[in-house]
Amino acid sequence: MNLDLNHVQAFVTAADTLHFGRAAQQLHLTQQGLSHRITRLEQVLGERLFIRDGRGVELTAAGRRFLPHAQQLLGTAAAAIAATRRGRTPLRVDVWGQLHAPLRWIGRLPAIDRALPLDISMRRNAPAAVEALDRGEIDAAFCIPPRRSLPPGLSLALIGLDQLGAVVPPGHALAGRAAITARDLRGSTLWHPSTGSDPELIGLYRQLAARYELRSDESGSNLGLHHLLAGLADRPDRLVVLPLAIDPRCVPIVGPAPYNAWTMIWRTGNREEELALLRVALTRAAVADAPPEWDPATCWLPPSELAYLSSAQEDGHEVVEGLRLLVEHQMDAAFPDGALGAGDGTV
Repeated sequence: MNLDLNHVQAFVTAADTLHFGRAAQQLHLTQQGLSHRITRLEQVLGERLFIRDGRGVELTAAGRRFLPHAQQLLGTAAAAIAATRRGRTPLRVDVWGQLHAPLRWIGRLPAIDRALPLDISMRRNAPAAVEALDRGEIDAAFCIPPRRSLPPGLSLALIGLDQLGAVVPPGHALAGRAAITARDLRGSTLWHPSTGSDPELIGLYRQLAARYELRSDESGSNLGLHHLLAGLADRPDRLVVLPLAIDPRCVPIVGPAPYNAWTMIWRTGNREEELALLRVALTRAAVADAPPEWDPATCWLPPSELAYLSSAQEDGHEVVEGLRLLVEHQMDAAFPDGALGAGDGTV
């Protein structure tokens, strides 16, 4: 008998919640994917584990008998991993900032500290992180795809896409909407303080302003989210664009929806096995934030990010297979003549 621990984990989570939707969400699976894992486990065991009807979900007698053993099995596996890796030096990882996608994706991996201990830093600056990597001060860094070539000895992989949204103050003409269309945004003022901001982030906002026909206001200093949102109160004509998941006041932009990409950079030949494990785990966690399918009519990435990811792929860097087609389709739409070096797309 061959028990797959992923299937066992799906069963235990569903048994704990007695709700397939919540269990699937906790495991970052679709309900269909969760049901498939449980069905495969039932086939291996030769017993039904759940009763699902209009009243809800409950364990069968076989499911109740199996549950404590399944929990023990998962606990034994976790203990074995921890014992094997005991004493391991934590990976030194820079996640850019507290509010951005990489730390959120790490937070979706509840066992990450047991399986792969991390020492987190937040430089909020891609050039500083790349310099720290080059000096050996950190093992990996997450950043928006840089517009300049990496120093020799550094590798790059695309990890995921993060959707952006808009926050508008109560007095703004677009206030109160559940979503804001690209057409409605035209002529609005996008505020993104440039003093103290990462140059890649400034470039992202400039490209976004150009694509959505926004006036760009770069006045002020980047003093964090609270200061940024408080600054809207004094200027109801301005709006800010942030990662959609950062704040409940942030509403989607549609037609197209803007995204930005996050990459992981590391020193080639350094702790490759552990960093590969981290990349795979985070790529899976990031899938929940990517669009279900990539259509250039409904999804947008900054041209500089597309150009860099394309050149990185050609240079042999990893563009995760699940997101490779997203990049290729958008590249074809953004640069139909293959001219990657035009305008803001220069790398």
